[in-house]
Amino acid sequence: MAINVQLFVLGLTQLVISIFSLCVRFNWYKEVKKSGISKIFFLMSFLYFILSILNLLWSFKVLDFNFLEYNSILTIFLIIQSLIFVILFYYLSNNRNIFYLFSFFLLSIPVAFLEFYGFSLFLSFISYIIMLLIFLNFILFSCNCLKRAGYLGMIYSIVSLFFLILQMLNVNIAFLSFLPNILLLFVLFYIFTDINECSFRKRKLRLKNKGILFLYFIRYFVFVITISSFVIISVIGVHEIGHALAATFLGCDYVKAVIYETDKNPYTEVICQSSLNQAFVIISGFLFTLIMGLMIFLISKEFLRLISYLIFGFSFLFAYGDLIELGLSNNLIFITSIIGFLITIVAIFKISLSAIKQTEVISCFNCLIK
Repeated sequence: MAINVQLFVLGLTQLVISIFSLCVRFNWYKEVKKSGISKIFFLMSFLYFILSILNLLWSFKVLDFNFLEYNSILTIFLIIQSLIFVILFYYLSNNRNIFYLFSFFLLSIPVAFLEFYGFSLFLSFISYIIMLLIFLNFILFSCNCLKRAGYLGMIYSIVSLFFLILQMLNVNIAFLSFLPNILLLFVLFYIFTDINECSFRKRKLRLKNKGILFLYFIRYFVFVITISSFVIISVIGVHEIGHALAATFLGCDYVKAVIYETDKNPYTEVICQSSLNQAFVIISGFLFTLIMGLMIFLISKEFLRLISYLIFGFSFLFAYGDLIELGLSNNLIFITSIIGFLITIVAIFKISLSAIKQTEVISCFNCLIK
């Protein structure tokens, strides 16, 4: 009986991760301070055991392999895995703001209603980005005790993203699909070996040196830029859905919204008999994004409220093409773009400052000093 070597190796590496995570669970089972983390490792073991069994059964052709089903299963698995790392960081740092990262899954949901190739791949992309941000937080807040896991975790996330992009470009790299699992195994290993150097008491991270404060500003600025990419994707999705919903509501003859197409920017194709309806459809994309930002602003506090500022800024910027199509003057279009640009810059600056202020009061890993 022929064996699919790629699926077999993939399943084998996943089984090793499952066994290692289970060993960590039993190793820390009786330690009160680590019992919570041990449960997280047990969940990781359970997930990887299921995935490894599936890949092994597919490799021996006991079950029929279906690529679309595999992508869907892997996407659900990655979402749960990213949530596991969010919970792990929260358990160690007691920083609830980290859960705001999962709001980006909600913000990106509108993309599901568009003609976007491989929506499951898109969610996988978001999952890897979230894990990248989590591991970045490991580096920033681990007080040196989990930095090795943080750096390796970032490499794991970047390599996984690279493989995912190649998959979206139809480049066959299945023979290397086991490499991210190897990297993740080392991430879990370093968490296991280095966590003894950390305690779980809260402490304040004080930044007395202005030079250190500047370095943290730069780090958080990069962090915020990554977050901004999520907001951009969400605003684009809502913008195009705004056009499509308005056209559908007005009974236009033809409606088609596309967020991804080779060599083209996102667009919506609409044919309406009435020129008035056509104008309303054009401006509706801008209005829908403003409404989304206003809703988030009204129902949220602190961090998410700052995100709403980003949404407002990108809404004005992305309205550029629509305003041209409406035939508005270049001066008005230029002013609108400037407003969007300024709001975006202010939002990024405020989010960066907010992150820096949090480092003065944030609960982080308190390294043991012997």
